Amino acid sequence: MKISSLICLLLLLELFIGSPVYAGSNKWRSRASIKINTPGIVDTTLLPEMVNANKDNSYDLTLSGPDNLSRDFEMYWRQYAGDARHMLTPSALRFKNNRSIEWEANIPEQIIVDQIGVLLCGKQYAGRLDIQGFGTQGWVQLAQNTTLFNVNSNASHGKIIQIPPNRYSKIRIRLSGHDRQASKKILPIQSVIAYGQAEEKNYTDLTITTQMDIIETPEGMELEIALPGSGLQIESIILKTQSIFSGRYEVGWYEITGGQSDFHRVISDTVAPVNGQTSQLKLDIKHQWKSRKAVVRLYTKKHFIGRVKQVRVVLRVPRLVFYADKPGSYYIVTGLNQNKKIFKYPSVAGRIIDHIHYFSNLKHNPNWRVSPMVEKYNLKGGAFNPAGFTWKSKITIPKPGYYRLHLNPRVALEKNYKNIRLVYDQTQVYFSFDRKEIRKLPLSVKTLYNPKANTSTWEIKLPYVSEYWRNIELEAKGAVTGQIQLFEPKTISTGWQYVNGKVWKNHQHDKAVVNLSLEKADKNRKNLKVVMNHGNSWPINLDKISAYYSAPALLFLAHNSGTYEVYGGNDEAAIAQYDMSIAREKLMSLIPESIKMDIVEPIGARGWYQEWLAILIKTRWGLYIVLGSLSLLVMNLIKRLFPKA
Repeated sequence: MKISSLICLLLLLELFIGSPVYAGSNKWRSRASIKINTPGIVDTTLLPEMVNANKDNSYDLTLSGPDNLSRDFEMYWRQYAGDARHMLTPSALRFKNNRSIEWEANIPEQIIVDQIGVLLCGKQYAGRLDIQGFGTQGWVQLAQNTTLFNVNSNASHGKIIQIPPNRYSKIRIRLSGHDRQASKKILPIQSVIAYGQAEEKNYTDLTITTQMDIIETPEGMELEIALPGSGLQIESIILKTQSIFSGRYEVGWYEITGGQSDFHRVISDTVAPVNGQTSQLKLDIKHQWKSRKAVVRLYTKKHFIGRVKQVRVVLRVPRLVFYADKPGSYYIVTGLNQNKKIFKYPSVAGRIIDHIHYFSNLKHNPNWRVSPMVEKYNLKGGAFNPAGFTWKSKITIPKPGYYRLHLNPRVALEKNYKNIRLVYDQTQVYFSFDRKEIRKLPLSVKTLYNPKANTSTWEIKLPYVSEYWRNIELEAKGAVTGQIQLFEPKTISTGWQYVNGKVWKNHQHDKAVVNLSLEKADKNRKNLKVVMNHGNSWPINLDKISAYYSAPALLFLAHNSGTYEVYGGNDEAAIAQYDMSIAREKLMSLIPESIKMDIVEPIGARGWYQEWLAILIKTRWGLYIVLGSLSLLVMNLIKRLFPKA
């Protein structure tokens, strides 16, 4: 019986104190700390970096004390003003020469006091008291010559004195008795209670300046804004642009659906130019963000806004309250798979706070791994068969994690780039295609000048034949005026045919840039020619010429460090179907690390005759040529074997 009672007692103690927080070095993901010197109720705000939302709208947070055991806590958004009652602790006691006693205490700053309750202790006693309060004007008299007495040694109530409502930082009570022995008696004050209203706590909004990636798109540009946490409440996004923006915008995030990333739009609107508008664009969001990135799409095809100089995000962060039972450091931790809700209001209205501190010493666990996600969601592919693939490229992964692989130009411009495979240790690795972005590739150019016609000709050769080329960009310096035209080789006869053109003008001293679209150009041609008629102007010197193309990228989870390989060039291979949507919410809480492909290495390179044979067989007329050649070969062989008599 005694053993059973002891076991029950130990279980109750474990339930009250909590369990150890750190079960292993790889478990926790991020943490921050608060240093508490004296026990009491602590109120703070949660760091944005510690906001880590779960699928059910709860948050993965754990609070631990100096003993590394978990503590209970509560999160809320705001607090209404409510009735408050706070027991005061004396900070000073003084005996005065006029047979009086001074009792002094501090009052929490968040309470507006309008009543003071004083309870005497001991047996029958009578006296009078004066009350002073310390506010913005210094010490002021609040009550004077108030009679106070006890007639019953068992009395549990005291005298409540009305005072002018105000926020006082200190209270001073001077108590004197009605008999000559008053100054020789032990202080008869048992307790002093401050009554009033706890001030309202509104929402806590933080403005952060964050990093962004600017991605050019066919319609304009996309801004990928990195957020410090997942599940954050975004109030607004403020963009500072070079010029006034006028046009349509969309704000949302990308999420994995099937084998690709789809854009999830949250808000969209149109900005019309108005008088007095500045180059600062404020986007009202007021939405809980499920991703670690906010994507702003600016449709700027017809509206020049120039460079985006700065982005600021206004975040609404929750408050956190807990009881610190002992001095020391308290840690808030993510990554331990806990579920804590954020309430609109605290469970106790008018709660008086002993300490207001803020978390600091933010740390991220370098040993935290995403590999458990691979096993949990079964994101490993099957065995890989390299037959039929003609090239491969190595990727070095320094540590397990979530990665975004940028394909190099050769692979990105292949017609069947979606047939690629990602392989680790002869096993396929799940991946999904991220959204495309516009990338720039410098080109070599041959320049010809005709002084009689005052025209310049730039002969260009694209490095690859591809349908994903978008436009040619020419760049020069200083003033430019002239007609510029793009030509391509004719399909049937020799010579050149017109593709498109425009007037190139620049009257500024900075760089001059013009873009010529390749949308109507023949996708099976590498050679292009740009001709510029300078008219009456001096011919320009071209600084550089570049080609833009649509570049895909891969998103994948690397569950091990080491060498990964990308295989491609197999036109017969089907597009791999990897469904990563089961882990969509978890992947959205991660920011992928960008990596690039290594050089492409051929696998079992075929001879020139094999290449030609493969091309001929794929076309009908080529097949006729191959069959005809084989027939002639057979006839010649028969003639040699059976010559005429």
